[in-house]
Amino acid sequence: MLDPTGPRAERRDGMTRRRFLHASGLALGGLWLPPLAGAGKEAQIKPARFLFAWGKKGKGHGEFDSPIGIAINGADEILVTEFRNNRVQKFTAAGKYLQGTGGKGNGPGQFVTPHGLAVDSRGDLYVVDAQNQRVQKFAL
Repeated sequence: MLDPTGPRAERRDGMTRRRFLHASGLALGGLWLPPLAGAGKEAQIKPARFLFAWGKKGKGHGEFDSPIGIAINGADEILVTEFRNNRVQKFTAAGKYLQGTGGKGNGPGQFVTPHGLAVDSRGDLYVVDAQNQRVQKFAL
């Protein structure tokens, strides 16, 4: 999360200029920062209005341990990868848990350190399974 009042922030013309040190990836509307490409560069972002948050640290449904990737499908459901729990969880837009898949391993549907994910126009899910050196595809 960007801190619009932090030591690297500068307000000008109603916009906040913020320097990214270690950008990891973000896709929202017109703003996109590919993994690590934003390091040392500047972006202009209007201050965001907090709406809500969900989850807490843990291994249960709706809990997280190192969430790292997020995607939104055509039904406005939110998919989150967690590299320590080695899974993908799916939520409603309001943060209600719907389902999850994964577990540690190298078989189909298992992960070791899943990271990025994306949903294509057909609704299929792609998950980067980093330590298994592969990308897995799932029908949602």
